Amino acid sequence: MNTPSTGENRPDIALIARATRIALQQFPLADNEDLLVTMPFFKLVYLLTLALEEGGRLAASQPKKEDLIASLKALLAFVEQHPGTDSARVIVSVLCSLYYGNRFKVDLTGLRQIDRASLEHVLNVLRLDHSTAKEVHEYFENGSARWEEMFSAYGFTKGGRSHG
Repeated sequence: MNTPSTGENRPDIALIARATRIALQQFPLADNEDLLVTMPFFKLVYLLTLALEEGGRLAASQPKKEDLIASLKALLAFVEQHPGTDSARVIVSVLCSLYYGNRFKVDLTGLRQIDRASLEHVLNVLRLDHSTAKEVHEYFENGSARWEEMFSAYGFTKGGRSHG
């Protein structure tokens, strides 16, 4: 949740807001009641503790950056090892779209064609792209050239369409 004054992301405030929503669902207030007066202090602390524990579990379940980068490398390796396959074409379309989204559009229904492991790698690469300022091609030496070669090899045009 962003704080109104600074706009910074404050997960602790989001957890407190979540605990407050849970408290209000479990203990609805009358129109003129004040939460801090009505809610017994220890119930509020208990609900805040539950929200903080849940937030900790969610944070612990997030993949590490190294795992996300490993997924990116696995996808590129798959494309290089299985050139011309439908699965490789789908993966290339995702990588191209992350590289230059205005130029290359990915058809999300194509994700149905890839196996479960590749889908998990794609999701991890999306997480990686979302969590860092570094673009996907920048994780590789000569990444821009490699991506442009993929575009060409799979027939992706400037409009993002594939001829193949």
